Amino acid sequence: MNTAYKWFDAIELPKNKTQLELYLKHLLAEELEELTSATNVKDMIDAIGDIDFVHKGISYIVRDMPKADTTEFIKYNGTYYTATVIIDDFRQHHPVEYELLKQAIAYSNFSKFCKTEQEAIESMNAYHLQGIPISYKLVDDSYVLRVKETVAIGTKLYPEGKVMKSINFRAPNLDRIITMLEAA
Repeated sequence: MNTAYKWFDAIELPKNKTQLELYLKHLLAEELEELTSATNVKDMIDAIGDIDFVHKGISYIVRDMPKADTTEFIKYNGTYYTATVIIDDFRQHHPVEYELLKQAIAYSNFSKFCKTEQEAIESMNAYHLQGIPISYKLVDDSYVLRVKETVAIGTKLYPEGKVMKSINFRAPNLDRIITMLEAA
């Protein structure tokens, strides 16, 4: 099974179709915003990998939902692009780097989950200190952290149900991919 599918199965998405569509659109919009605000190659590659991961998860989730609307667009230099166009272009021009990127993003995304209840409690407490109400739940063999109720901290919105990172989260290691892209 695709790692994006496993990840999305573990996070327990909203059951209501409308809420699900809103959640997925917000998730994809967040990743597309990451791409448009990227200021260096590493941030751009990370955003493309995240878009791919989220897009695969969305495709898996909505496969049985007729007319599910989860399309989000990114505007760049006056042209609108979909997530599919961005991903396909990168995959076509950089196939080896694309495979490495998928692995790095999957590894990083699974590190958002806590391995122990103690890690979940410590992570939850760290978020509480920031003013973000968090709960955790055991799902399969990991603890998943979620925002308990929607809260805005400064300009950042944390919607209810958003999956949050463990204190032991590991950002993707993109150095090898960037080196390969720079050499091309």
